[in-house]
Amino acid sequence: MTTPTDAHERALSAAWRECSAWDGNITPAVLRKAIGAYLREIGSDRQGIYIASKTKHAERWRILRHLGEPIISTWIDEAGAGESSDLADLWRRCIAEASAAQVLILYREPEDVLKGGWVELGAALASGVPVFAVGIEEFTVSYDTRIRHFPDMGTALAAARQQRAALASPVTTEREGGT
Repeated sequence: MTTPTDAHERALSAAWRECSAWDGNITPAVLRKAIGAYLREIGSDRQGIYIASKTKHAERWRILRHLGEPIISTWIDEAGAGESSDLADLWRRCIAEASAAQVLILYREPEDVLKGGWVELGAALASGVPVFAVGIEEFTVSYDTRIRHFPDMGTALAAARQQRAALASPVTTEREGGT
């Protein structure tokens, strides 16, 4: 697995190649193409949607995965009491998966007391993973401008699908017929 630093270096190189190929004439269209190259390179190492929540919601996320949602959270398969045989490995996986996702959704209901979810949120933010949140408005971390807030899981999931599609689609420029 590559580190976030390696991925960012590759992405910066991809963006720089796009810019340098335009003979120093950096227009908004050229900048969009460079940013697109950067995002595609960063996204190339990222996979699926990571969901962070209380373990009591794990069955919901397994159902969504079964229905075809690309949920990469492996903790949902060992969310019951005593199901995780190696807690150190579980924590390493949670942090690695949250850091490598295309999108992280942090889900909290009013009565939920998050614990691991805050760690996964921090891992995602530190790695540049887009974060979508439901139910954290009362916490000061909610003021972080990198977090997008949604009223419910359905809306957050729809936005995550759009985010993934945007990462997969190419960016066009004026020279290629875009605006």
